[in-house]
Order: sequence, then structure tokens, then C-alpha cells
Amino acid sequence: MNKKLLEKLIDEHDGDATRVFGDDLTKRGILATISEASVDFQEAVIREDQRLFDHRSVRAIYSSLSNSGPLFRLGSGTGHHSKTVAMALPEADRIRANVGAANNKLKHAKCGGEVEHGRCGDRTLSCKRCDETGIQPDFDNVIRFPKTKRFVVYNGEPLHLLGWVKASFRGPL
Repeated sequence: MNKKLLEKLIDEHDGDATRVFGDDLTKRGILATISEASVDFQEAVIREDQRLFDHRSVRAIYSSLSNSGPLFRLGSGTGHHSKTVAMALPEADRIRANVGAANNKLKHAKCGGEVEHGRCGDRTLSCKRCDETGIQPDFDNVIRFPKTKRFVVYNGEPLHLLGWVKASFRGPL
């Protein structure tokens, strides 16, 4: 957390600080607001991952994550919706934003070929393998992601998630 930016927001822009943090601009009030927002974001990421994963064991793992404080997913391959505001975008826009990303090749659900932006500049996708055009960017037509999540696997079943850490809001503000 950037202490100097917080102090600047509070000292120089009192109205803005009140809009962001509410009426309690004490250290305790600001930390409570940040902690609450972090928990809300973590819960939204978990709900979205559960929606996107089509595997009973994975959904159960996410359901068992602690609700006792903000959790954050760290490391590469954590998924662009957990690091950005992508969940605020409609599903089709999220998919289009990931088409062609070097480390995130999205696949056509029918044949497994890589999808690319439509050739006619429209808002649909095309498949490089089967040459199908006019593919609607939704999770029925594009293999669901996040597909790069890492799990501890035991006897062929996902057992634990990797990369989640619990945040603590202690120390000087």
C-alpha cells in the first residue's frame, strides 16, 4: 500500500477521500474500508473461477477457501480477471481482450484450434484450424479459461490450489 499516496489523497482532496473511504478518515477507518474492498474482490474472483471451471473437485476447493480475511492470487498464470477490472466487462469483451495474447491462446470449443479476431473486422471470432468464421465470443464456443491455473493433484484429482496468500493489514499506514 502506498502510504504517501494515501496521505496525499486525505490531506489534499478531502472530498475525494470521503467519497473513497467514507466519513471515517482515521487509520482504522481507512484500513477497514480497504480490507472490506479486498475481501469483496477476493469473493468475486472465487465466484468467477467457480463459474468458469467445469470440474466438481475444483469447485469444492474454491468453496473451502477461508473467508477470514482478504486473499490474493499471486504469480504468473493467475488469470487476467484476478489482476484487473476485467470482471466488470461483459463475457464477450473479456474473451476478445484475451484473443491473440502471447501467453493465453484461446481455443475453439469444437476443434481445439486457436481462435483469432474475425477476418471482417466484426465482433466475432474465427478458428485457425477449421476455418470456421462468425464464432460468437462466449464460453460455449471458446474453451473455458482460466486454463492456466495450477493445482496439487492427487490420484488424478485436483486437491489444493497454488498461489493464494492471505493478506494482513498491519504495520504503519
